[in-house]
Amino acid sequence: MSEDAKDLIRKMLVVDFKKRISAKDALQHPWFTGKTEKTTSLTSSSQRLSDFNKRRKKFRNAIQAAMMVSRMKVSDNTSKVAEEDKSQTL
Repeated sequence: MSEDAKDLIRKMLVVDFKKRISAKDALQHPWFTGKTEKTTSLTSSSQRLSDFNKRRKKFRNAIQAAMMVSRMKVSDNTSKVAEEDKSQTL
């Protein structure tokens, strides 16, 4: 959250209505007008989010591979049991 946004919120949350920022003054606040002293670049946040999503995708793929191997083992064991039951009934 930008410092200008925090400043406006602080001024709006003043309990004493005489000291609280008026609606007219709030609309003239730099956060509303866009005349801020400093703008924050979102490049680093965007890059970190991209990196996180890449790691998340790798992790999800690893989990899916582990689940697939587990299912294959269960399926293989089930077919072996079925074959044993079939041979015992004959």
